Amino acid sequence: MYVADGHEFSLDLTGMSGSKVIARWYSPRDGKNIDIGTIEKHLDALQEAAPSLLATYRELGLMTIPIALAKGRIDEQRAEELKTILISLPR
Repeated sequence: MYVADGHEFSLDLTGMSGSKVIARWYSPRDGKNIDIGTIEKHLDALQEAAPSLLATYRELGLMTIPIALAKGRIDEQRAEELKTILISLPR
């Protein structure tokens, strides 16, 4: 689905078959894709399998944000979203 003006929307996927949906945000400005929910999936998996690694994941994630910004992989808005998610993790 393409939304030209960037407004929020929701999709009813109840009629679709399968057990998994992969969503990506595509920017027509720079041609880059960003997976939606990747970090949240990592956090869920770590919480279940190795909760002691959450603090390390947090610190490493926070360290990569300025690098991704400098390389143009994310914009300021996405950087702030990532910081918010990662800062909420335990130290």
